[in-house]
Amino acid sequence: LGASTEQEAKTLSRYLTAFKPELRTVIHQYLGNDIQSRMTMPKVDHRLPARLRVRSEGINFLDNLLFSRELGGAYFEALYHTYRDKNLLALHLADLKKLHADIRKQKANLVFLVFPFLDNDQITARSAEYIKIMQNYFNETCAKNDIFLDVTPLVEKLSPRERVASCMDAHPSAQLHQLVSEVLIGILQKTKLNQDMVQLCPSDQAPQDPR
Repeated sequence: LGASTEQEAKTLSRYLTAFKPELRTVIHQYLGNDIQSRMTMPKVDHRLPARLRVRSEGINFLDNLLFSRELGGAYFEALYHTYRDKNLLALHLADLKKLHADIRKQKANLVFLVFPFLDNDQITARSAEYIKIMQNYFNETCAKNDIFLDVTPLVEKLSPRERVASCMDAHPSAQLHQLVSEVLIGILQKTKLNQDMVQLCPSDQAPQDPR
């Protein structure tokens, strides 16, 4: 079901130890289920008994389809419950702080790239709940030259079918990846910042004219 922030921190540590790269910018892609190491996984039973599932591939496929849909709904509710639990959220934000601190120890800038869920318009809209949490976290912890990037405006340009890899895979499609990459290139080349998507660290923002 994906990699958690804890797992990402361990992966980064192994990468830094093995290759000792000179990092200038690190793009951290954040998905809503990155909090999953702090949540309790829901328990969902198969609808049909095993003795029927092994008799027919058709029956097995139907059962897996029903199982996946039921598990998916329960999984989303468990994720959002975790974001709303102050203690669990605090643990997750501590995981993020550690990961981002390890990045800054390399004297690298952070591009915090946050994706909504892509399954359908309703689920994408609901993602605003955790995206706002991540935006607040960024504002409180960011360093000079860090950037927060909310992908939602790009997602909303595409239909649900266009934005996902397939009907059975809700990861970003090649088309969505292309749109995101164009924005990232503008950021890295410092040629264009889309104000609807890109937020600078508050310490980097120009002061407002009081007039």
